[in-house]
Amino acid sequence: MQFTQIQNELSPSAMHSYDDHWLHDPSRDRPLNHQWRIADTELVEKLHLPKLKTKAADDVLHLIAADILMSARMYSGRRISYSRSAGHYKRRRQYSPRGYTLATVTAAIDLLEQLGYIVDHDRRPPGRRGTQSSFRPNPLLAELRVDAVLEPVRCEIIMKDEDGDVIPYAESGRVHDMRAVVRRVNQVLAETGIVLDAEGIVAEGVTLRKGDYVMYPALKSLYRVFNGKWTLGGRYYGGWWQAVKSEDRKHLRLDGERTVEIDYSQIHPRIIYQEAGIELVGDAYDIPGWKGTKELRDLCKAAFNILVNATCYKSALGALAWEMGGDRQGAEELIDAIKERHRDVAECFHSGVGLRLQGLDARIAEIVLTEMTVKRGIPVLPIHDSFVVAESHRTMLVRVMQKAFERVVGKTSDPEQIVKANVRNTEVVTETCGHTDYKWNSSSPATAPTSPVALPSIVDSGSSPSVPFAISVAASSRPAGDLGTPQVIEPLKPVVRRPAPAFLRHGNSTPVDWEVRSATRDAERSARNRQASPPST
Repeated sequence: MQFTQIQNELSPSAMHSYDDHWLHDPSRDRPLNHQWRIADTELVEKLHLPKLKTKAADDVLHLIAADILMSARMYSGRRISYSRSAGHYKRRRQYSPRGYTLATVTAAIDLLEQLGYIVDHDRRPPGRRGTQSSFRPNPLLAELRVDAVLEPVRCEIIMKDEDGDVIPYAESGRVHDMRAVVRRVNQVLAETGIVLDAEGIVAEGVTLRKGDYVMYPALKSLYRVFNGKWTLGGRYYGGWWQAVKSEDRKHLRLDGERTVEIDYSQIHPRIIYQEAGIELVGDAYDIPGWKGTKELRDLCKAAFNILVNATCYKSALGALAWEMGGDRQGAEELIDAIKERHRDVAECFHSGVGLRLQGLDARIAEIVLTEMTVKRGIPVLPIHDSFVVAESHRTMLVRVMQKAFERVVGKTSDPEQIVKANVRNTEVVTETCGHTDYKWNSSSPATAPTSPVALPSIVDSGSSPSVPFAISVAASSRPAGDLGTPQVIEPLKPVVRRPAPAFLRHGNSTPVDWEVRSATRDAERSARNRQASPPST
């Protein structure tokens, strides 16, 4: 397993739980993590771990042992920080495994130090991040070879503060609904064969490698990350396909069927103009003086995104200058050109509106996944403002994306311009891909999951779609690339809503004086007490 490549190529949030800001600062310690899993029997055998008094203590010991072992392999010499404050674990209770408390964590770390697996242990009193306790894994652990599995993030809804630290949040009906959508989507994706059938893919244990980057197909569970408020952020993360390069995503397959990626056209500029009540004319990234090649358009797109995400002009200029290789004068000229091109909405630039725009596109993505996956059981792979779906569901996805955008942002004069379709996938048959065990098994049935509910849909009105809501691919022994004839599944029967019984629909129409009723009950209770008490002598 190429752990260095896994570290470099997987998305930080997927690979390193909720605390990923340390990756960008070599001077910071790596926070203690609890995502790595190693078989308990193997850990006990290799590390000679004793059995503790409770199962919770045993579980936490094994989690921490697995984490320091993998840290010794992947981040040689880097310190691991952890808190010895009870409040730290109480605040993170929503995000932690059962039994992961101050007592169990510190007991496990102290035991591992006694066994010699932790060195240079610096215990600190409870305090803020930066003065946390820390240690180094014993470098010899890097030579210990065991099979490890990286588990997906446990919590489907995550809230972070402005520093990137996870914070607790209050449960509500809306949070419950969001979590239910994510869980249902994850359930469908768990039952879906997601394969990258690109030229040059090599299977290496639990990872896939192509050239200099590595993918981890076990990461199929999604979660959402909000930034301080429920209206900021909220995008979906965690899927391994999100780390696949765009040119390779063309070769993704879902249950053996070729796919197509549909994305929104200039979603953030379009939202900004829609909110301003102005029609966006032409390409938002077509900037006078900075056009003519794909590279210049990509630069203008990056500059536009930097401007809407930055909170002040200085930070926008610095970020764009870094993007342009240190050309500060060129960055100033490009910013001026973008402001002139979009002078009607120039107040949105370097105003920090980016997170709010992400909140809107995340809400759009939620509607798309609800319509496609939750209601109809159609596997859809979200990549922020684009979605990968089987070719047979292309028309349905386009219609859903158009309706979702208009539901969140408002009606547009030309819905056809909202979305665009990338080039469909091309058939790739190679010796390497043909003999890997992670590919879809054509000898087993690949039935599309059926919808758990039949609810009103945003696409139920209007013309009928040109593809069925759900299909299954007939399984048979056939040559590679022959997907057979799609078979239409009978549509789900609608939910029959029967009226409630009369006694539930019509309550007592006589108004009740609750103060009189309460006084009457108090008087009756006092009378009973007097009767029950013995007579005084």
